[in-house]
Amino acid sequence: MRTSWRARPSPGERPPPVVALRAHGTYYAPPRSWRPLALQFSGQLLHGVGWVVRLTWTIGWTLVRLVVIALLVLVEPFVRLILLGFGYAAFLLSVIGGFLLDLPHLPKWGILGIAVGCVVLYLLFLLVMSLFMRLPRDRD
Repeated sequence: MRTSWRARPSPGERPPPVVALRAHGTYYAPPRSWRPLALQFSGQLLHGVGWVVRLTWTIGWTLVRLVVIALLVLVEPFVRLILLGFGYAAFLLSVIGGFLLDLPHLPKWGILGIAVGCVVLYLLFLLVMSLFMRLPRDRD
């Protein structure tokens, strides 16, 4: 078996054993493998079938991703309405009732924390949406 230019020894390396000398080139012995022939054959078989596995995985992941994206896009307006509406209402209640009117039994800092928590939950929802979507690079 004639070796390619990659298998030839580089300068300073010991050359592999020569099998036969021919007028048109030198033939080197192929490298010995420690794996049995059956394992080599199965590896070649799996290597040949690997593209089918990759293609199946790619198609399956794309379908799952599209279903999740569709559900998240359909639910997003309701999540925005509920979370941001409740957060805005809690913020107004905290500012007006807790700070301006100074109602004594109103937990103003707790209500303000709930308002901030609603906004953070909405941002986490948008983060989950962005994990499944690929937007163009020029879009912010």
